[in-house]
Amino acid sequence: ADVYEWWVPPLRTSPPLILSRLLMDVAPYLSRRGDGSGMELLSWYHRQFWEASEEHCFSSQSGHTGETVARRKRCRELVDYYSGRWAGVPKPYTRWLSAIVQRPNFFPGETAGDRMVPAQPLVLQGSLRDGTCVINLRRIGALVPYAIKGRLEATVVKELTSIEYITAKFVSGMGSLLLTEVVDAMNTFPDSGAVLLELHSFLGRHMTLLRHPVTPGLAAQLLVQEPDASKLLRRFRHAEAARPEEERWGVLEWDQRPQEFDPLLMTVREHDLDVNCVAMSPSGTFFAS
Repeated sequence: ADVYEWWVPPLRTSPPLILSRLLMDVAPYLSRRGDGSGMELLSWYHRQFWEASEEHCFSSQSGHTGETVARRKRCRELVDYYSGRWAGVPKPYTRWLSAIVQRPNFFPGETAGDRMVPAQPLVLQGSLRDGTCVINLRRIGALVPYAIKGRLEATVVKELTSIEYITAKFVSGMGSLLLTEVVDAMNTFPDSGAVLLELHSFLGRHMTLLRHPVTPGLAAQLLVQEPDASKLLRRFRHAEAARPEEERWGVLEWDQRPQEFDPLLMTVREHDLDVNCVAMSPSGTFFAS
């Protein structure tokens, strides 16, 4: 204790022994699994632990509204983590943490510290453009859902309309989940409905091709064949212009492409034989064949 009182290490971390003892004590109640990218994930094994954890993290004395605010705050913190916002950047202390970690004699006025937060790149190894890559499955599986729950509209739209995110989803076999995320975003953020509806239409028309791409850059190539008025195309070109030339997608521009938007919203290929009848629900949300 005297060492830490009179000499503060340059990088202050919790002693590893504390975490090791904690994991040893609760090991019978945890399940371990891989995340597909070489990392091991720990989660509670029993539902009772999940419910107790939720009650501890999200309960509020102010009722349902306070609980909603607490959940939204936690979701935004998870978005910060999966986006790598604090990777290699000093993170500001909360008032409670500031009172505990500061040593006025050594660090007068200190308001932030490096928490050793790992970076969360979309691709862990290799490159999306040549198809030899390891996707960060935790990032593409968690960031957008948490951002939707946290009501971070700009983050959601930027991520969903990114050609890298779209490509990574299909490379990882999550094309259907991407479409679900787009629908959730459309329901949550009506102000961004135009660009999200265009994205939904783009994915629906090309779903079969994108699920089995002949080249990693197929999504980018299909996108540049959209009309000039396409909001998705404008976002793509803006992002391409900001990249170094060696990092750009190798796409071919087609000068004679149609300038009218395709009215087709989705192609459904679930029948081996002819379709004899289709019935739509009154809301237009569901159909049966």
